[in-house]
Amino acid sequence: MNPVIAFMLGGLLVPIVVAECGEVSPALAKALLRWGARRLRSAQKTERYTEEWLADLDQVPGKLTKLLWAFGVVFLGVVRLREARPGLDWTPREPATPFATDSLFGRGTPQVRHRPFAVPAPRVPRPSPPPAHRCTARCDFFCSEGRRACIPVLGEQAPEPVVRPQPLPPRAGGPGSPGSDQRFGSPPAGYGFQDDFYNELLYGKPGKAAPPVIGL
Repeated sequence: MNPVIAFMLGGLLVPIVVAECGEVSPALAKALLRWGARRLRSAQKTERYTEEWLADLDQVPGKLTKLLWAFGVVFLGVVRLREARPGLDWTPREPATPFATDSLFGRGTPQVRHRPFAVPAPRVPRPSPPPAHRCTARCDFFCSEGRRACIPVLGEQAPEPVVRPQPLPPRAGGPGSPGSDQRFGSPPAGYGFQDDFYNELLYGKPGKAAPPVIGL
């Protein structure tokens, strides 16, 4: 829309709207004051403050000013003068009409029909049963009982002795056996590399023998 046209329409419509609001503002202010007086939850206060507020409204000059004044009075009056709601009454009373089941089972006693409301007590935690199996340091994550019952305890089980490999008996024709050359450690024919490897693995590598002296 052209700004010039919008400015002209605004200049024509705004005074008309303000004039119309000014004509209905006193009636709206009176209706608002009556509605606020009914929110005080007391018949005596409603009648009293309705008369006082309407009398004070006639002394307020202007038209829109009366509506604004009524808004402020209703807001402050309802907040400060409204009576609190009565508390709920939990006293058991006899029902005005009989129950539908009274004709079949008879009327119950007041103690049964009006049982007082009882707040359930908090449940007492039960102690956990002792574990059937006490895991040790040798137990895996999933032990033989299906689950780990407690923290592993160290020192309750004697450590298993380490089994050391037994030395093999001397091989026939090998070092230390009859018929071998004990002086220079040279094995007879048939003593291969595989036997030498396993012997060094079990007993360690022997020291280097001195070379034979020829010509003496």
